[in-house]
Amino acid sequence: MKKELKNLTRKEELAVGAYLIHGDLARAAEDSGYIGTAPGAAGRKLLGSPHVQEELARRKKNAVVDCSIRWVLQRMMYLAENGRTESTRMTALVWIGKHLMMFPTQVKVVGSMEHTVTGPQGGPIQVVALTDRQLATIASQSLNPPPDTRGEDDG
Repeated sequence: MKKELKNLTRKEELAVGAYLIHGDLARAAEDSGYIGTAPGAAGRKLLGSPHVQEELARRKKNAVVDCSIRWVLQRMMYLAENGRTESTRMTALVWIGKHLMMFPTQVKVVGSMEHTVTGPQGGPIQVVALTDRQLATIASQSLNPPPDTRGEDDG
């Protein structure tokens, strides 16, 4: 008769999830809140628990089945909240935001769109050929506008 295993605690659940994400026992123990002891020893003790071993085996066996958008987002949310570094947390948040289309990089136009470009007062656009020197002069004037010479009473 098989001995019934106990349920995982919240910390054990977090440690299993962290271990499945990055495969580092010490880091998984540290990420899930095991403190006051060396993370490596805590990780080995954690993995030595039969109920934790069984949960790891079950999740590894089902990893292909569980790999869905929801699963990936759950892992990203875990990293966004519990990542070791600010960079890890920010990267996870960016990927979640991209998935939710919070930062559009393209605009899709469905149907037709017409856009007319005109010059001053709706007239034609004047095209002028310029030399390289003339372009350089215009560019330097744009980047370095002359100082404002208006008096304080003028403004």
